[in-house]
Amino acid sequence: MAKKRRGKSAKPMTAPARPPEDQEAGQAGTGRGKAAWAWLGGILGAVVVTAFGVVFTTWFNARGPEVLDELGSGPVIGIGHVAVDQTARDVALREPVTDPASNAG
Repeated sequence: MAKKRRGKSAKPMTAPARPPEDQEAGQAGTGRGKAAWAWLGGILGAVVVTAFGVVFTTWFNARGPEVLDELGSGPVIGIGHVAVDQTARDVALREPVTDPASNAG
């Protein structure tokens, strides 16, 4: 049997509309406030990057380009390598399977 459709009398639940004076009353979430904070954050980020660049350039010029050469001038690090000959025995099992009938279950 078909279900009866609900009429349009049942309205969906929505939040009540705010009065216009509440929307403009200095909220931080307004479009102008977000744009101002984004602009301020961009300017602050540019100042921080510039300050870092100035400090790094001053340090690099004081020490000279040999600073970067000193990073790679240390002794060579020896790395051990173990070669495993896998042709001598099976890798997956400790002992090779010799009787397939004993494993048939």
